[in-house]
Amino acid sequence: MFKGLFDNTEWAGILSTLIFFTVFVIAVVMAITKKKSDVDYMSNLPLEDDDIIETKK
Repeated sequence: MFKGLFDNTEWAGILSTLIFFTVFVIAVVMAITKKKSDVDYMSNLPLEDDDIIETKK
């Protein structure tokens, strides 16, 4: 039943390229549409103390 599926494997390259570009475009759109306040908060996370982060939740 599945013998013919693996005879022609060029579909795998096309499918993986389409999945990659779809995920890439979604990531770019999410990065562009992110609020500036959210980006500022996340960019300061590595610099803050752990107890300050706990109180903001």
